[in-house]
Amino acid sequence: MKFSIVIPTYNRAELVFRTLESALAQDYANFEVLVVDDGSTDDTERRFLAYHHPKVAYYRRPNGERGAARNFGASKATGDYLNFFDSDDLMLPNHLSEARKCIEAFDRPEVFAIGFRMEDGAGKVKQTLRHLPDPLNETLLTGNVLGCNPVFVRKDIFERNSFDETRALAGSEDWLLWLRLSARFRFRFWDQVTSRLIDHSGRSVYHFAETKLVGRSEIMLARLSEDEVFMNRYGAKIPGIRAFRYIYTGLHLALSGQVNRPMVFLYKAAVTRPSSLFRKATLGTLKHVLRNLLRLGAGSA
Repeated sequence: MKFSIVIPTYNRAELVFRTLESALAQDYANFEVLVVDDGSTDDTERRFLAYHHPKVAYYRRPNGERGAARNFGASKATGDYLNFFDSDDLMLPNHLSEARKCIEAFDRPEVFAIGFRMEDGAGKVKQTLRHLPDPLNETLLTGNVLGCNPVFVRKDIFERNSFDETRALAGSEDWLLWLRLSARFRFRFWDQVTSRLIDHSGRSVYHFAETKLVGRSEIMLARLSEDEVFMNRYGAKIPGIRAFRYIYTGLHLALSGQVNRPMVFLYKAAVTRPSSLFRKATLGTLKHVLRNLLRLGAGSA
């Protein structure tokens, strides 16, 4: 069983080599790493041209955003399973060995995910996602609880179901693919922790303007509505997905320091699906709005 780890990167020369080192420290030997430089303007290319390892292949391409970079890496992969790993996060040594156990236990599943933990920049654990339902199909309808790092897709399946490369969708292309796969296959979950998501201020999820957040939500919902297989199985869930997107937008606007606009999106979520407000993300949005109000109050004192 061979794994292909695809790591897209953009202007993260100071981070990607740490990620690469964690990949090369696996306690399972049969794997390759494909680093796809998505048009970086820092010294990523120079550093990789001086770097040589038999398990690592480096590719540089014009910037096309992460979906296109992942698809490109997958086209070069020779493994049986693909794992798309972000260039600012870290694998634990058991990442691939646990994946192998999952594959054996579930008889070569089309797609599966493994538990992970979120840490701050100092290494403090903020959240551990290990005890998720198996399968994940219904859970994924309530939000993108995974990101990319924990997910493995069988290569033959990915060849028929790849990431949407629409640039304006960047940041949601992973959830869109997981939803499309969940409409077609049993999305398995393996109850172990094998990776670390590093929640730092430079993460791309914290740097989207409202128009981009709203725009990518509409693109994602349009793509799902065009997917006949998804609509036949989960079409009734579209309002819930839309409500989550409103909450997600409100949360990220609150994280950017805003007060009024986050509440507008919570209101939209309540109108679309009232039950959607009973979520941790709603509480997180309100917490950050309150923090922003206190900060504004202190600044005007």
